[in-house]
Amino acid sequence: MFGKKLLRELYPVLPLLTLIFLLIGFNGCENSTESNSSQVQVKGRISGMFGLPLPGVTVKAKSSSTSTDIYGRFDLGNIEAPFSLALLDTFWNKCLYIPDRGSNNTGGLYVNYVSDPPGYVTSLINISYPLSVFQNCSGKSMFTDFHDRNFPGDVTSNGSTITVHMVPGTSYEGSVAVLAYAVDNNMRITSYEKYCLKNGIVLNAGDNINVNLTSDDFKTNSVNNTYHVSINAGTGQNVNIRYAYLTFGSRQSPNYVLNVTQEFINSDVSDIVVPGGFNVANNVIMGYTSLSSVQNEGQTKMYFPVKGDVTVNSPQIPVLVSPLENAVINANTEFVFNSGFSHVENKFYKLILSEFQGTVSKYSIYEIFLDKEKFNLSELNNLGIPSLNGRIFDWNVEVYENISLEDYLSESGNNFKYSAISGNRRFSVNP
Repeated sequence: MFGKKLLRELYPVLPLLTLIFLLIGFNGCENSTESNSSQVQVKGRISGMFGLPLPGVTVKAKSSSTSTDIYGRFDLGNIEAPFSLALLDTFWNKCLYIPDRGSNNTGGLYVNYVSDPPGYVTSLINISYPLSVFQNCSGKSMFTDFHDRNFPGDVTSNGSTITVHMVPGTSYEGSVAVLAYAVDNNMRITSYEKYCLKNGIVLNAGDNINVNLTSDDFKTNSVNNTYHVSINAGTGQNVNIRYAYLTFGSRQSPNYVLNVTQEFINSDVSDIVVPGGFNVANNVIMGYTSLSSVQNEGQTKMYFPVKGDVTVNSPQIPVLVSPLENAVINANTEFVFNSGFSHVENKFYKLILSEFQGTVSKYSIYEIFLDKEKFNLSELNNLGIPSLNGRIFDWNVEVYENISLEDYLSESGNNFKYSAISGNRRFSVNP
């Protein structure tokens, strides 16, 4: 019995591209008695869902500017701290802004794009295997680098094909993993039976390669652990989808899950099977989304590794304070939400401004990452982007809990997301 294609056909969604940048190093001034300033080497990479690099994005800090290469990498050199970082994408008309970077900021950033990346070529990994491996089992295949590149494939009676989108001229190295697991009549996993890991796979952009597996390549999983999971979406929130999947990666990206999901779950209280006999690091990720019972009152988006019995509570929906609905504001207006604190611990926010009536201007969407509950619009004035004056926007706020902004900005990545998103308000900026 082979797994159903649960995802692309039943739940068509635009994949969310994510960005990761790395700030490396700290160099103090040669003579600290003369100056209290410091410099940070600002370099890293920008990538998307499955770890796809995003080339051609402009990265700016103070007077320095550069663009990402075909691997999504950039290097601004040494920048005097404090500074603010702006990522400008003219293809999707987005501006991403990270203010108040200091000399102790040595992590990375994880930001989402709602769209498919342009200009990629398709590479294919064709996998063959003995059908006897999957007797009474479903399966899943994956090409992984054990970090943020994890490309899934469906296991069928004709083999499995993994599609890998790549920037022309690039090359990936990783492993092919194939899983065999038993499911019940509701397509819920009851046990992980076998697994295979083929290392040293090199894939160049546009390649079409074959990986031929034998029965000897598959190992038996001798341990299955069952954990009890209870989810609480919060007051007024109705869960609309629950899912689980196994991954070998250390970093996930939202909506990536809709491409790798192995099982959908129909209850807020459930048991999740986690393999304990794999001789390689892995995580079973469970997640859910919810919508408010009141229109435009927000939603939650959650996923997390299942490592034991757990009760998960969604964050509270952010409360928008000012500006009010349909307010007319100026370029120095302060946006305030929740309690308006100047700094918050173990959580951060994303303030999103989306231009009304589609893509009107060069940059029509602004995503601003904050560790405080307020933001003055004047901070966008010095980015060298078109003025907001005379334009109409919707704004909302997403909160991320159980993680600080600095930890979220870490290249080491994370396998969880606890977030809640407010409803929208509309405002216009004086001409």
